[in-house]
Amino acid sequence: IIASIFFILNLHNLINNAVKSSPSISIVEITVTRNMNEVKFTVQDYGVGISMPNFFHLFQPFSHLDTQYSTGGTGLGLFIVKSIVLSHGGSVEALSREHFGSSFTITLPTS
Repeated sequence: IIASIFFILNLHNLINNAVKSSPSISIVEITVTRNMNEVKFTVQDYGVGISMPNFFHLFQPFSHLDTQYSTGGTGLGLFIVKSIVLSHGGSVEALSREHFGSSFTITLPTS
């Protein structure tokens, strides 16, 4: 149950980041795929995207990116997401293109 709670908090963090990084009329897509060995959760936004210099600091603690849509935060969210996912044998992948949005994928083993 504790692992499930941590996972929900991780997914909530990614969704919250996507919403905060996007205009109010934008779409945030959440996709879930599963095969025999793993399950993938992808959160895709079409917001501001992440510049290359900022991209390299995404998962470091206290790394915060202010956007035109949001400010504030501790800069710990993605660091915590990645730490918890890695501790469960999974991985986190981030893709972004400035001005075109970002996607974050959590992959977890099914067993």
